[in-house]
Amino acid sequence: MQEEINQLKLCLCLKTELEPSLNVSFPSVLHVPPVNILFEQSIKTTHNWEEVILDLFDAINERRSVRWFKQDPLDKSIIRKILEAAIRAPTAMAMEQWFFIVVKDEGMCKKIWELLKKSHIYYYTKAREGSDSIDLRVLKKLQERLDQGMYRAPIYVAAFLKLSNKGLKKDYSDIEELWGVESVSAALENISLAATALGLGTCWIG
Repeated sequence: MQEEINQLKLCLCLKTELEPSLNVSFPSVLHVPPVNILFEQSIKTTHNWEEVILDLFDAINERRSVRWFKQDPLDKSIIRKILEAAIRAPTAMAMEQWFFIVVKDEGMCKKIWELLKKSHIYYYTKAREGSDSIDLRVLKKLQERLDQGMYRAPIYVAAFLKLSNKGLKKDYSDIEELWGVESVSAALENISLAATALGLGTCWIG
């Protein structure tokens, strides 16, 4: 047993790069949980941890749903940085059941914006169908604001759930689909926070 413990200590010392799992199997040791001490040491060698915490909470507190955008183009490197933050989100069973389409073409962005305008008018009227709550003045104001450029952005990022990647048996397909939606949602939140940290506005439209 003492020899196994010594092997375990040696193994943990070698795991300085913090691989995704620190589970190690030995005759008498089934699972080894992640070691917080190693994690903290690895963070301290590469980051000022207090600054990282402050930056994170600044982004969380400053994030807002922005509906009016400048039409300035974004550098490709910035878009890539935001998408890299997206795929750092937690994902059920590490399946990464997501993919993203970035739309930058001016003509295509305008088509998306036109669809968004129609969908908002449709939502407002359909959600109140059969009731007396449709306010024509509110509807007219909404239409005016949409026509003035609300939701018109120079870039749109569409996030999709890729159900062709499956890790569970058929009996659990509904549960896995729900987990996939949760994973994509977490990725979208990362997009919002990363954009905020870079001084950019976003609006999550589902």
